[in-house]
Amino acid sequence: MAKMTETELRRRLKKLESEPTASTALVSKVGDQYEYDKDFIYIAYASALANLSSGSITNQSDASDFQFSPYNDSGTLMAYRGYFINKSIYQSGDPTDYTWEATSGSAGYTSSERSYTIATGLLKDLGNPTNPGTNVTWTSVTAGTAIPSSAVYSAERFTLTTTSGAVTSAWDIKAVGKYVNEDLVTASGIKAENIDLDGTLSVTANSGAIRWGKTDGDDVDNSGLFIGRNSSGSPRFVIGSPSSFIYYNGTTGVVSAIGVSSSATTGEEENFFTDTSQTHVLNLSPLVDEINIQMVGAGGGGGRNGTSDGSTPASTDGGASIVKVVQSNGSVRATYTAAGGQRGLPTSGGGGGGSFAAGQNGGSFAHPGGSNHSSFVGTGGAGGAYNTNSAGGDGGTGSGGGGQGQAGGGSAADGGAGGAAGTFYTTTLLKSSGHYVSTDHLEITVGLAGVGQYHKSGNTPHVKAGGHGGAGRVRIKGEDT
Repeated sequence: MAKMTETELRRRLKKLESEPTASTALVSKVGDQYEYDKDFIYIAYASALANLSSGSITNQSDASDFQFSPYNDSGTLMAYRGYFINKSIYQSGDPTDYTWEATSGSAGYTSSERSYTIATGLLKDLGNPTNPGTNVTWTSVTAGTAIPSSAVYSAERFTLTTTSGAVTSAWDIKAVGKYVNEDLVTASGIKAENIDLDGTLSVTANSGAIRWGKTDGDDVDNSGLFIGRNSSGSPRFVIGSPSSFIYYNGTTGVVSAIGVSSSATTGEEENFFTDTSQTHVLNLSPLVDEINIQMVGAGGGGGRNGTSDGSTPASTDGGASIVKVVQSNGSVRATYTAAGGQRGLPTSGGGGGGSFAAGQNGGSFAHPGGSNHSSFVGTGGAGGAYNTNSAGGDGGTGSGGGGQGQAGGGSAADGGAGGAAGTFYTTTLLKSSGHYVSTDHLEITVGLAGVGQYHKSGNTPHVKAGGHGGAGRVRIKGEDT
């Protein structure tokens, strides 16, 4: 690259001084690089140059302490200054691209000024050593003296003397100390609307932690959270209240769970219970805030027609469906019941010709979710036998009502009596109202179907039998409000 004359260099520097600080140049892509639409002068410095010839060096290693600042850490002006004229938007980091001249012993290379401030305001409020901001003091630093360790910001500028006058650069202000402005902190730490942590947050110091409520990593007496190190530097994790908490002892590697409840699910799924042979247990998820219960009792058994005798087992009532809220100590907090239907029997007399109870429709009700729960309907009462030779439930008016809302069959004319339908019951339990706590569980009993009355003739049972009632059913669903 041809060497620029000193006159041309001074002219361009003077022009830079008179133009706005912000660049008005346009940028365009040339090949695979971006360039300005006009030349810019880039400045670099070095403490020593080897093999310098006509302002140029051959190898990068010929430049010692190559940098873009005119001073070293001790505040001494670097011995050489280089300039690089190019349209590139990036300053070259290759010292062989620059034309070098000494900063001393040559006309025009006078000067450098440095100052510092211990002000802790924002950069926009500092001003500069020439025009300081309000209540901001800038202190000059003499040549050969390092910036003091108390400095928060430093400022530097240089002046070139030309035949037409002096050209002084703008102040270059840099942060030289670690500081977070008081506008961004409170007495207890950093305050921010949102922190996006893209990396690792390391806690290395004794008592360093993320915490609230807890005083240290071994605090199990106060409610809250502690993640970090205790006063001895051992890792700790503790969360919860004095009666229920999880604690990790980083010294021995032990994790303890005290007074906690567990749930295999979120508790928001729909649970149906139809098995009458056992008591169902449903653990409550700590995530749900309310529990909806819907249930029906079982239908009563139908009464048979014909004359009763001593060997005739009576029909039975339908069993109740029951949900109990049970505390962790085994005591019952509350009980909710859907009664079963009454058995079907003549109101007078033991056989045909008397006054008999009519069968009833099974209970039906609307469900949250509409058609999604259409299979969960009321339980009907069972019908009586159609005639003396047919068992109830086989057909005709003797059909039992079994879980689909049908009427129980049987009438006085047929001599049988239909069992009554089971009762529908629904309620919603609210944690906020104290209906339950997360450590409680539910014990669920599904109503057992009522058995129809029948006559035993010799070794042949179920002759002239009444129909059986339909079994009960229970639906439970949790909600996170």
